[in-house]
Amino acid sequence: MGVGKSSRAVTAGMLVFSLISSSVVPTFAATDEERSAARAAASQGADAYDAGKWQDAVDMFTRAEQLVHSPIHLMFIARSELKLSHWVKAYEAFNRVKREGAPPDASPAVKKAVEDATKELAKLQPQMPYIATKIKNANGEVKVTMDGAQVPPAMVGLMRPVDPGQHSFQATNGQLSSDIVTVDVQPASRQTVELELKLGTPATPAVVTTPPPGAPPPAPVTTAPPPGDSSVDHGGGSNGLRYASYGAFGVGAVGLVLGTVFLVKSSSTQNKADDLCPTSPCDPSKKDQISAKDKDAASQRTVGAVGLGVGGAGIAAGVVLFLLSNSSNKAAARENEPGVTPFIGYRTAGLTGRF
Repeated sequence: MGVGKSSRAVTAGMLVFSLISSSVVPTFAATDEERSAARAAASQGADAYDAGKWQDAVDMFTRAEQLVHSPIHLMFIARSELKLSHWVKAYEAFNRVKREGAPPDASPAVKKAVEDATKELAKLQPQMPYIATKIKNANGEVKVTMDGAQVPPAMVGLMRPVDPGQHSFQATNGQLSSDIVTVDVQPASRQTVELELKLGTPATPAVVTTPPPGAPPPAPVTTAPPPGDSSVDHGGGSNGLRYASYGAFGVGAVGLVLGTVFLVKSSSTQNKADDLCPTSPCDPSKKDQISAKDKDAASQRTVGAVGLGVGGAGIAAGVVLFLLSNSSNKAAARENEPGVTPFIGYRTAGLTGRF
């Protein structure tokens, strides 16, 4: 079962003390204030790591590393990123520790960190998934996005490592766009995502007919509203906008509820995955269970985020449509108010108006 949390906390504390007291690998002359702050940040990071608060651990050890460089900081950062399914960041942190190594006069704690990082890197490397994007019908300057963030042009078409889980890709050159392609990336997989640039569905152009020269203009066609129909008197379009706003509010509410439910569920699933591996290294027999729960948690987070996005967009659209319907009603009411307008024509004059 491995050591308990209290034992791991003591071990982490010893590593931090060894790091700050004598075995730091400095990149600059740290002041007493910086060494003291690094010691405090590393201690808080170790507490967060033992408590399973992986993001807090990353933040604290990153601050410590910015003040005083040490392989032990990077080791804790890498392990925490791995718990967060940030495999690429974990790989780079482990690799940096391995590349730098430990100087001959390093403390046993630093040498142990380098040794452990080398071992964990060897385990992670064959499990890293890789993905490449291929553009079909490429024309002009094409921008590729992954999960909404732009992929650097130098990485387009390159088989590169990514974190496992669901990722969405799209390509555009400003005029043509591809469909959004969502891929479920599995560990140790290599795949290519093809993005085809194509036109969207064009709008149907309005047909305009021009009367022949000399022909009288067509008489206006008016349709009398049915008795009791107030939609025309007060702007039929405004009622349509009002009904559309109600529909948008409904869609927004459903999206927000579903998004919240799935985010809460993803947190619960992630906690269950973390409980299967309370110590590091994990029991190999539980690897498949942990991977499955991590995948489920990632999928639930994606659905939750999409739900919240759709919900927010629906509420915003409902507000806009509701305001537009009110404006349309007021404009229609002004047009229908009684009034008289004088007119003067060839050999004629008079009054016209609405009563």
